Amino acid sequence: MFDTLDRRHSRSAKWMMAIEKVGHTSVLAFSVADSDYETAPCVKAALKQRVEHGAYGYTFADETYKSAVLDWFARRYGYKPEKDTLLVTSKVLTALSIVLDTLTETNDAVVIQTPVYHVFYPLVKQHRRKLIENPLLETDANYRIDFEHLESCFKNGAKMLVFCSPHNPVGRVWRDEELTQLIALCKQYDVWLISDEIHADLIMAPHQFKSIASYVDYYDKLIVVQAPGKTFNLAGLQTANLVVFDPHARKQIKKHLDRFFLSGSNVFGIEAMIAAYTNGELWVDAQNNHIAKQAQTLEFWLKTHYPMVKMSPLEGTYLAWLNIEALDKDGTRFEKVCHKEKLVVSAGKPFGRQCVTWMRLNLACSAEQLEEGLKRLDKVFSTLSKTP
Repeated sequence: MFDTLDRRHSRSAKWMMAIEKVGHTSVLAFSVADSDYETAPCVKAALKQRVEHGAYGYTFADETYKSAVLDWFARRYGYKPEKDTLLVTSKVLTALSIVLDTLTETNDAVVIQTPVYHVFYPLVKQHRRKLIENPLLETDANYRIDFEHLESCFKNGAKMLVFCSPHNPVGRVWRDEELTQLIALCKQYDVWLISDEIHADLIMAPHQFKSIASYVDYYDKLIVVQAPGKTFNLAGLQTANLVVFDPHARKQIKKHLDRFFLSGSNVFGIEAMIAAYTNGELWVDAQNNHIAKQAQTLEFWLKTHYPMVKMSPLEGTYLAWLNIEALDKDGTRFEKVCHKEKLVVSAGKPFGRQCVTWMRLNLACSAEQLEEGLKRLDKVFSTLSKTP
């Protein structure tokens, strides 16, 4: 498992963009958040069986699908909502977009916690909502929520918080006491809390993921958006779920999805999710162990060779968040040197304007691919350290 998989000629968005940036097929890509090894065997087997059937017509996400999803929620996340709370669509971003459009109005203030997944910025702005940043507080140990500033955002009239849990890119798995305080604030100021939980299965021991849905008995203006795309590398099959507890909001969101013909998924996405959530649990556990080892390899390499480069503790996701300010004080040279060494990572600035000296490194690859990537990164860091 988790062996090197060459995706250069598979129309992979990550690898096609990397080749275009560098101008050479020998590039190594550690950028876009998908994985560079095969998905779980149970998923491959289910898709092969469905392909052999030979007919790929209109397909429903039926009771078998809903049961598989909700049983997975119960086993992995500790909650099992009613089936009627579940809505199906194509992508997490589609779901977030529909929710934002349905539950807020033009010029309403929407909060995001930066640095954060870079698409959250246009997600809010393109709907003509007022983007409010609640910057996370960086400490020596990790990042934490600035609750005092967040409350000021709510006092000033914010209508919604788009939450990232676990957090991309800083790798936090939010703890019960943090979530309890967060939801109490949302309840106090009647703010919608929308949680992107697409990384919920990618948790490093001993950390434990807790969904905001676990608090629905205390406050029900909560919506979970999730998908198996990151966990099982199924983003190309475009299947995602919303869990909407408030009946009126659920009716309005369903109406909005139907209006734009965005309800439901495709035949292969449905089959893949059923297989993944029915038989993929041991594979997920093994993948998490693999990611943890990858993170340990990177952390040891940094401490040994470049102790001035700081890595945020990886509690969840497979995305390492590195501060390279000691090597590139203004963040202007790093990407250029990377591309010269045929290496593509994610620059920090798109995640937050304050992050020009940060980079994100995708660890969802084989140990061998990471080893080769570190050889190239060594050349990058060496060049930067010698250049004033």
